[in-house]
Amino acid sequence: MLKFFTLLYVLYNVQMLSPSGLYRLMAVLYQNGVNMMTLLAFSARSYADNIALVDEHETLSYKELWLQSEKLSIVLKENYKLNSGQKVGLLCKNHASLVKTIFAVSRLGADLYLLNAEMSKTQFTNLLMRHDFDFLVYDPEWYSFIEQSSYAKDKIVSYHDTLPAISNFLQFGMNRKQDLKRTTSGKLMLLTGGTTGHAKVAAHKACSLIQEHHVEVITVVPLMIYKMLRHNPEDLTSLRCIASGGTELNPKLVEEVTSKLGDVLYNLYGTSEAGLNIIATPQDLRYSAQTIGKKINGVRLKIVDKDKKEVEKGAIGQFYIQNKWSMINKSLSWIETGDMGYQDSNGYYFWCGRVDNLVISAGENVYPIEIERVLINHPQVEDVAVIGISDEIFGQRLKAFVLLERNASLTKEELFEWLRFKVARFQMPKDITFVDHIPYTPLGKLDKKQLR
Repeated sequence: MLKFFTLLYVLYNVQMLSPSGLYRLMAVLYQNGVNMMTLLAFSARSYADNIALVDEHETLSYKELWLQSEKLSIVLKENYKLNSGQKVGLLCKNHASLVKTIFAVSRLGADLYLLNAEMSKTQFTNLLMRHDFDFLVYDPEWYSFIEQSSYAKDKIVSYHDTLPAISNFLQFGMNRKQDLKRTTSGKLMLLTGGTTGHAKVAAHKACSLIQEHHVEVITVVPLMIYKMLRHNPEDLTSLRCIASGGTELNPKLVEEVTSKLGDVLYNLYGTSEAGLNIIATPQDLRYSAQTIGKKINGVRLKIVDKDKKEVEKGAIGQFYIQNKWSMINKSLSWIETGDMGYQDSNGYYFWCGRVDNLVISAGENVYPIEIERVLINHPQVEDVAVIGISDEIFGQRLKAFVLLERNASLTKEELFEWLRFKVARFQMPKDITFVDHIPYTPLGKLDKKQLR
């Protein structure tokens, strides 16, 4: 019942329960169908002149963003015959042209693949071999490589002064009105690879923009939260919601956010195949800083062992998920996530890592994340990553890579002794190595491949 009234409160605040709000919603659904453009069209009718998007190129109101995105969808359909079911790759950084393209492609019902603009040329070539894109939108720095690559289908640049580009295409594209059929959004997939070394620079810029525009809601990975807090937490006081996802949110970071910014942190769990499924609210994180929360409405989740049998509460197994919004799950079959975890007696879920990260040491199942959670709580440890290594006697053992806090005086021997009383004997690392940095992927996940 509480969830029902909470939903009513949210809908009331976004003006969807009033007669005029319901009329606007029905009108945009009838015109567009069920896709992301419908949400933008509703916002354009409700908050027409409010600022919707700001980047280094332009500032757009909701109405301007909707009109340009709608016109772009007509241009893509008329000039490139883009339709439902086709594959569109976006090799772009964050900017207005990217956002317009996402809405336009969703309006046409095509499948959208967001490609990591920081990937290497080799990684992009490998993606082209695995995914037969019908249309490609890319940033200008990729122009020479794209022209010389094996990609031979339609393509367009995001920004350019002379070439056909999203940024200037509208002014010499279609000028006449064309009615589009109602559509349902296609798939939205994220394809990535590689490592990142620019989080510090991005954090500085993000803090500046949050402070300048009084941003209230952001969606980030834990690494970005950490970097922004190290830069200047005073820039973040306007935030009312920090949605964190993509990888584990460690307890030390949860405590730091809460102490400096208040109850604004939300932990989101989802997968590319199954979408968003579990959320931990600030209140949930006060219950346990390690929880990923509880299921959202419409999600079925079971935890199974290696024989696909459901385990009891408190036992670790693999998450299997079923929901109606999965992009690859039209038949409502169970999705094997590859994520390990458990549910406690109060219904809260906890993530224990990936199936392929499981270490079997002397017949015991050991989850590296459990040791990482212990080590990160040492006052002189800034970051940590734990992996499995081969061992002649036990089969596998753990190895910990530890980044110490600045000016720390901790020795390996002292850390071993501190850890000895906090974990089981079979969980003790065989080795602890102090390092200058812990590698992360562009999505903010620990890049353990680099450590092996």
